[in-house]
Amino acid sequence: MRRLAIAVLLGLQVASTGCGGNDGRTLKVGAASSLKLPLAKLAATYPAGTLVLESGGSDKLAAAIRAGRRPDVFIAASRAQPDSLYADRLAGRPVAVAGNSLVIATRKGGPKFGSLADLGRRGVRIALGSKTVPIGAYADKALAKLPAQQRTAILNNVKSREPDASSVTAKLREGAVDAALLYRTDVDGSTGTLSAVAIPKSVAPLVTYFAAVVNGTKLPNASAALVKSLRSGRGQSLLRSAGFLPPPAK
Repeated sequence: MRRLAIAVLLGLQVASTGCGGNDGRTLKVGAASSLKLPLAKLAATYPAGTLVLESGGSDKLAAAIRAGRRPDVFIAASRAQPDSLYADRLAGRPVAVAGNSLVIATRKGGPKFGSLADLGRRGVRIALGSKTVPIGAYADKALAKLPAQQRTAILNNVKSREPDASSVTAKLREGAVDAALLYRTDVDGSTGTLSAVAIPKSVAPLVTYFAAVVNGTKLPNASAALVKSLRSGRGQSLLRSAGFLPPPAK
């Protein structure tokens, strides 16, 4: 798990709208690593209200909550972890806040790939997320829809299973692998070093981010306001500008 050792400023405009402010106290958010750049963009746009971000794999963040290290808000790249915390009364009901797309990511100047089938070529090196984090689970879900021979060829080329999307991205950017299955926003945020190849809709998983207020927070109003902003307010608009998709209607 990576901890961003920074305090970023995030203005939710909650004091002026009556949604509840944070009274000058720190609002802590545990967020999937793929949200690192969007949250930084939110911070730059809304310079009021202190927010401390811990970024990492959704599974590790959820485990930390179970161990007693609890943020005020938890944002995961799938609903599995928030649903589990909700079922165990450790968090409120999860709310969908954004969508994303799984793509084949390649490094500019590296080997060329035009389809999932190309990932099964001999000698190709692939990085995926670990099976317990959303980026890895989404990849496995997509591969499971392929013909068995094609799926086996691709899995035989997997050289690394990483703990979060940022780590998968790092492996690709440093040249340790030739391709990866990543979120489109990770490619879009790579400042031109990576490129994306779309995955057919017939196998592409529905990628959805879910946020939940962690039970026991001392800032329930500010936490709820953050979730609301990401869902349908200014925060949602900024997520869209960062390349994220709107949350599903249901």
